Amino acid sequence: MVPRVLALAIVVLLVAGCGGNSLSKKDLKKQIESVQSFAAEGSTLAQGAAESRSTTIFVRVHSEYLEKGTKKVQQKLDQAQVSPDLESKRADAAKLAADVDRAIGELHRSPGDRDEAHRLQLELSKAADQAEQLAK
Repeated sequence: MVPRVLALAIVVLLVAGCGGNSLSKKDLKKQIESVQSFAAEGSTLAQGAAESRSTTIFVRVHSEYLEKGTKKVQQKLDQAQVSPDLESKRADAAKLAADVDRAIGELHRSPGDRDEAHRLQLELSKAADQAEQLAK
């Protein structure tokens, strides 16, 4: 009887631990790489806005697309369960994703402000570098 209960308890724990919110080291790296990609693309978009190479409509529409993608990654990182040794990296990635989301949102709200776009380009470029380092 005890071995059967013990086996059932192990199965329940394994199933509970394999939920959709758990991330392996490889999955976490992919999410961080997504943050890096959104930050880099946002930086390029902001640079185009700062240099008046992109129309405000293009910047507004493309930044909305980037913001939606970044928000999804941020939510996944916020809700993800990882092993204890990855928790610090997950928390750093979630904060970085939130920062990237905020910056892209600012670009979306002010697509014609060249000075703001220049500031955001630098901020997003720095975030892309941080995400690249975090993914290692």
